[in-house]
Amino acid sequence: MRLRGRGITLIEVLVSLSLVSIVTLMLLALFVPSMSLFRRQTGKSDSYRGCLMLLEKFRVGLMNSQMETVTISPTGHAISWQMIEDDPPFSASTGDALMSPEFAVLYYKEDEKRVYYKLYNSGSSGPPDQPSFLSLSDLNTAIGSPSNKTYVIGRNITEFRITDKDGDVTLLEPPLTLTIKSEIDTEHIGNNDSESFRVQASVTPRSMRW
Repeated sequence: MRLRGRGITLIEVLVSLSLVSIVTLMLLALFVPSMSLFRRQTGKSDSYRGCLMLLEKFRVGLMNSQMETVTISPTGHAISWQMIEDDPPFSASTGDALMSPEFAVLYYKEDEKRVYYKLYNSGSSGPPDQPSFLSLSDLNTAIGSPSNKTYVIGRNITEFRITDKDGDVTLLEPPLTLTIKSEIDTEHIGNNDSESFRVQASVTPRSMRW
């Protein structure tokens, strides 16, 4: 005697779908928080690493220059310093640093939340062992001039300010301090879930007067 095959009933289909739905929801309940945590940790790491790279560029650049060559914008959003020649960096006769016609310019664009680093040739023809500096007008020209030596070195920067010891950058008094804050949205645009860091670095460039 052969048994006739039995089809699947509607109730069995509904029960199966319900079980699949429950298992899927349980997996999502575990997966979604993990992804959110991953985004937060990645955002925190990116924010912190970006701040440290920016501070290092500021610190090393100024330590390898001279105080007499530094210019800071009144807003504290831009700074320039004269570069030292690479080969050779010092005069064989006097031992003084040989200054390059190029200036390093570090500036912040608030509307873009980005910090740029640029090498700007001033065209200076003065003695190589005598430092020079950019006027505020020259600094603005350097920021606005096109150059293939312009690099983005900071993204998602919501605060950028350079100050000196007394807070008045018209007459510089070391040390020079850079304060930056980086903030990254770890979810999506318009969401308040974000990671941020505020860090500072202070440096005292060399001076011919010392």
